[in-house]
Amino acid sequence: MKKEGYWKKYNKKFSDFDVKKILKFLIELADEIGEPFEKKSTRGRSFKLSPTQYVALYILMVFFDMSLRDLELWSKVLVGEHI
Repeated sequence: MKKEGYWKKYNKKFSDFDVKKILKFLIELADEIGEPFEKKSTRGRSFKLSPTQYVALYILMVFFDMSLRDLELWSKVLVGEHI
């Protein structure tokens, strides 16, 4: 049996560690748990994202030790919306 090549091992290992896949999993988990918070009044700006998406992004922020500025820049890539 032929040994698996380096790049095949690399792609197999790191295809599971995709930030978008992790974010999707966190959003699904937050949806199962329920709404983490809701807007208290009609005053002020409306949310750009759903509350579950905000929670998932903040979990990623803590996990990867990002600042709020980093999260702001990554939100456009991960969710498609600038927060």
